Amino acid sequence: MTEARLEELKMLCERYAERRGSKLLNRLGFGGSAAVYRLQTPSGEVALKVYLPSFLQGEAGLAERRRIELQRGLIGHSCHSLVQFLCIDLEEDTCFIQMEFFPWDDLSKVLAVVPRDRIYPLLGQLVSALHFLDERLLVHRDVKPANVLISPDFQRLIVIDLGVVRNVSDDEDRPDGTDHGAIRPFIATSQYSSPEYLFRTLPPSPELWLGLTFYQIGGVLHDLIARKPLFDEEVQTGNRYAVAYAVQNKMPDFDQFADVPGDLKALTLNCLTKDPRHRLRLVSWDDFSPPSNDLEGIRKRLASLDHRKQRQHAHQQEILKQALDRKEFATKIFEAIASLVREQFAGLMLEPIPIQDRPNELVLRCHLPGVSWAVDFSLEIVWPTASLDAELQVEVLGGGVLVKLPSEPSFEKGVFIALASPGSNNIQATTQQVLNAAQACLSKALSILEEESDPAQQKIKLGG
Repeated sequence: MTEARLEELKMLCERYAERRGSKLLNRLGFGGSAAVYRLQTPSGEVALKVYLPSFLQGEAGLAERRRIELQRGLIGHSCHSLVQFLCIDLEEDTCFIQMEFFPWDDLSKVLAVVPRDRIYPLLGQLVSALHFLDERLLVHRDVKPANVLISPDFQRLIVIDLGVVRNVSDDEDRPDGTDHGAIRPFIATSQYSSPEYLFRTLPPSPELWLGLTFYQIGGVLHDLIARKPLFDEEVQTGNRYAVAYAVQNKMPDFDQFADVPGDLKALTLNCLTKDPRHRLRLVSWDDFSPPSNDLEGIRKRLASLDHRKQRQHAHQQEILKQALDRKEFATKIFEAIASLVREQFAGLMLEPIPIQDRPNELVLRCHLPGVSWAVDFSLEIVWPTASLDAELQVEVLGGGVLVKLPSEPSFEKGVFIALASPGSNNIQATTQQVLNAAQACLSKALSILEEESDPAQQKIKLGG
């Protein structure tokens, strides 16, 4: 925005303040269509947003006015992590919006100093605001660190700037949507927008807007983990095509951040999944709650089946000698999963059993202590028809069976549990998701054996 236009907006705000016995203070920020000032009113300080009058004129102005009315509908709302709207006034051919004022930095300015143990609590507040909007059939569309305020003690978070809010619907001709049939303009920040929304390859739908929200939550989580902006290198070039290519193809690498929980890194990568169909299969609102620590409970239940210490079984899966990239990648994934299971369930005898002539399949046999039963956890890498390349994502399927010993390994076709990227080093995130599925199967098996020590069946399917 030019200095001349900013001066025009300042004069509008000064007259607005004078009419209300208030005093205009400093400017807080500005964008392409509006600026925000600090306003001293008789009842305290507020943030005052004012639009350029030209943005409220013509056909485009109708969409802008509709979005303003959606914000008016949020006056007095009950969400503590969403900025509160105090009043909205249409005067002098423009719009003035009074909002809560917080003398806080936005998240983009403090990424380097946010404590690791505050990420989950702050995530909960971010998700609370966006879920609040979703339940009211609204979508923010521009979630990013610059639109999130953080208190100096990192205890509170406030989502701001609902300037491009719209209703959740599949109506392409909504007055708040700017979409008209095949014409679908992009409104948001490309750096933090999902590929399908940046390129507008899908028509408006509740699934599109939910997928966009999850992706943008992933963008904020990325910045909290990496302590730098998403696709920062591409943005610094000033080349919008480089940014667009990164949005379409580039996945972050989180394995270097050992001080961040694996569950959190896995959740972030799921949110940033390029394919919206996979993203909505991998992520739901419930996934943003901090994980409950069931591992200790399972360890105790395993110990209760066998009251003596077990030495860890150090059986290593034979490394496949073939040179094919898919075989090498499958081996790498399977070994990482087995290592993580051994690490989390020390004393549990673990036997990785390759399936002959099927290098993309494996049975992970978990011998339960003190009983003649084992859990066979089936793993399968499912490759798309495309050839292996740096941007490819493959599906990992998993399923469990409780088997009576002795018996041949039982491979069961599993369900979808994770995505893996051969071209990246995000092995830890993938193995964490597989561990969660294996943990669920072990828990089911233990429940069965705790009720009946020697079931009559020879094989009991546990699911994925």
